[in-house]
Amino acid sequence: MEVVNKNLCRKLIDEGETKYEIEIVASDGRRVPVEVSSHLIYENGVAVSVQGTARDITERKRAEEALRQSEREYRGLFEHAHDAILIFDPEREVVLEVNQRACEVYGISRSEFIGLSLETITNDVERAGLRAVIKETLARGMFHDFETVQRRGDGTEMFMHINASMVEYNGKIAIQSINRGHY
Repeated sequence: MEVVNKNLCRKLIDEGETKYEIEIVASDGRRVPVEVSSHLIYENGVAVSVQGTARDITERKRAEEALRQSEREYRGLFEHAHDAILIFDPEREVVLEVNQRACEVYGISRSEFIGLSLETITNDVERAGLRAVIKETLARGMFHDFETVQRRGDGTEMFMHINASMVEYNGKIAIQSINRGHY
C-alpha cells in the first residue's frame, strides 16, 4: 500500500490531480467500491492543500459485471451454435469474426478465416448474387433464405442456405450470416 500511496502522491504533485478506485469497509462491515478524485489547492502559485471526493460506485460496478456476464453468455451462444456463423464487413467483403462451427464446416482455422475475402469461399460472387444480398441486407436490415454454393478451404463445394442480418460489430455496421448447408 505504501508504494501505491507514493505513486499517487507523485502523480498528484506532477499532474495536480488524481483519480483512482479503491474498496473501503463501511461501518456496517460491507465492502464498498469508491472512486476517489483529488486535486491540489493553490494559493499564490503554491500548493497548500489537497481537496478530494469519494463517490460510491457500487451500481456502476454491478452494471459493468452484468455487461461482462451478458458478453460471456452471448459469446457462449455464438460459439456453441449448430450453424456456421460469420460476421463480415459489408464494404470490404472480409470476414471479421467466425464461430467454431464455421471453422469446422469450411475447414479453415479461425486465424486464417479472420480477414479472409468472401470471394475466397463463394464460387461466383456476381452470379451467386452475393453483392445483391449484401446490398439488400443493408437496405432492409436482414435477408432470409439466400441459397448459394460456397467452397471449403480445400475447394470442395457446399450448397448453403443463408440468413443474414445487419448488426453492429466493434462500433461499425457489419453483417451476421448464419449458414446452414448440405455438407
